[in-house]
Amino acid sequence: MKCVKETLSEGSFARWLKIMNSSYTFMDELCHQYIDELNIKYLRMNKEKRLKNLSSIAKRIAGFRFDADHIDILEVVKVAARERGRGEGDIRLEGLDYPEEVLW
Repeated sequence: MKCVKETLSEGSFARWLKIMNSSYTFMDELCHQYIDELNIKYLRMNKEKRLKNLSSIAKRIAGFRFDADHIDILEVVKVAARERGRGEGDIRLEGLDYPEEVLW
C-alpha cells in the first residue's frame, strides 16, 4: 500500500483506497490469474511507463468485478478447473510467464 500511496496523486490514492475498502470489494473473488496477467504486463514495461500506468492498474484491480478481462479470464479458469477436476487456483494459463529480469 505504501508504494501505491507514494506513486499515486493524493486524490487518486484517496479514490483507490475508497474503492478497495468499500463493502462490495471482496478480494477472495479476485481471479489470481488476472492479477498474474496485470503483473506480467506491468513488469514488462519500462520504469517510466510503469509509473504512468500504476494508477490505471490499481483501478482495474479495485474494479475487477466489472473488468472485461477479469470476467473473461475467470470464465476460462472456471471451465478449465471443471474439465480437469481441479480447483481454480490450480489452473495456470499458457503464456503467463513472469519475466526472468525486471529493470527497476
